[in-house]
Amino acid sequence: MGRMSAHNHKGEKGGGIVQRHLPLPTAKLVIPYCEGASNQHALQILQGWVRQFDEDAAAPSLVMGVTGPKGSGKTRLLQETKAQLEAQSRRCLVMDDAHDQDATTLFNLYNEAILHERPLLLAGEGRIENWGKGEALPDLISRLSALPIAYLEAPDEALLAKTLFNGLSQVGIHATAVQTEEVAKHLQRRFGAVEAIINTSLKILSTDTLSVKALLLASMKENQDHML
Repeated sequence: MGRMSAHNHKGEKGGGIVQRHLPLPTAKLVIPYCEGASNQHALQILQGWVRQFDEDAAAPSLVMGVTGPKGSGKTRLLQETKAQLEAQSRRCLVMDDAHDQDATTLFNLYNEAILHERPLLLAGEGRIENWGKGEALPDLISRLSALPIAYLEAPDEALLAKTLFNGLSQVGIHATAVQTEEVAKHLQRRFGAVEAIINTSLKILSTDTLSVKALLLASMKENQDHML
């Protein structure tokens, strides 16, 4: 999504920044992916996995598992990693929510990746050997159990604040680091909470003019289900 313009000026009262009307986005909001303590180790593992294809390793590990709790950034990380591989002209297969997929479908995709020597990224929640619904397939369980895994932790407060700051800036809402840190203290440890705050802020600004502080407070009030 392209960056949208916004016009700020000093408010007449209190010298606060006043955020003018912003148009609602015409495409789905894509929050910038940020690195922090809670995802740094998983990023390093995935970067090493991608690098083996770039270096034409003799026997690359074709399939990689990414696991972590809901809202930890698995889907975005899959998208980022897939883009890196496709930049190397390598078609990458992806399955999100693998824990919720039919076991036979999951096993067939695994076999397709091996047969055609294509990288495959699988993401899901819970223990990887338990992924796949329906009748248990011993061969699938054994293969999943042997996969390298990148584990994502729930985003911590610092990472939520960083992501919120960058996401707001991307859409033309110029909050301070202190303001986004204050909001992050109250958010559930999920990236979806950050997305909800940004989307609500844009919705409010499509019809109203508020200081950034008032805007963020209003967005939090409308997103109680994303608050701690």
